[in-house]
Amino acid sequence: GADEDCPVATLTPTPTPTPTPTATPTPTPTPESSPGWTATAGNGQHCDTACTAVRSTCNVDRLIALNDLGGVDNTAFAAVFSEVGLTCRFFVDDPNLGAPLYYSGGCGYSSSKTPVCGAALAYGSSVRVCCCGADEDCPVATLTPTPTPTPTPTATPTPTPTPESSPGWTATAGNGQHCDTACTAVRSTCNVDRLIALNDLGGVDNTAFAAVF
Repeated sequence: GADEDCPVATLTPTPTPTPTPTATPTPTPTPESSPGWTATAGNGQHCDTACTAVRSTCNVDRLIALNDLGGVDNTAFAAVFSEVGLTCRFFVDDPNLGAPLYYSGGCGYSSSKTPVCGAALAYGSSVRVCCCGADEDCPVATLTPTPTPTPTPTATPTPTPTPESSPGWTATAGNGQHCDTACTAVRSTCNVDRLIALNDLGGVDNTAFAAVF
């Protein structure tokens, strides 16, 4: 017969379970750049590595500017170390490309070497102070140049005036000097003819002879 002539129970199909969605992992946020003065990790790390860790770059010009303060303006020099949590108990001139640096309480600068960003320190527990960022991110005191003293002008000596010629009768210095020397001293020359004329008066006209004396 037909279907209706042969009734039978209908099976209810088992529902397919809805799959649990896979959770999308939350991305780790990218750390923001933190420019400014920073200290290295203290294991010989150099400034390039320290600045990369704060998503910035090392500014060597500011390292040099800070280094130049050491031994000249130690108060301003120590202020930058204090900014990164380091207290200067003393100051030392260290011939190291990694200056400015901190080691066992000493704040070091180098008067003989120019700092570079990539210099690692030989002392394992020392740290470098680094500028990560632009100049304005790393304030540092400006050295006031020592003014060059104005030289005292050398006084021009007053020339000794040349004595004027003083012609006429004159007496020698009395030490055996002769008439040529005596006349040169008064910028003149000896007139031998007048000597002869005066000499001829002697014993003839002693009054006139004595008048010249």
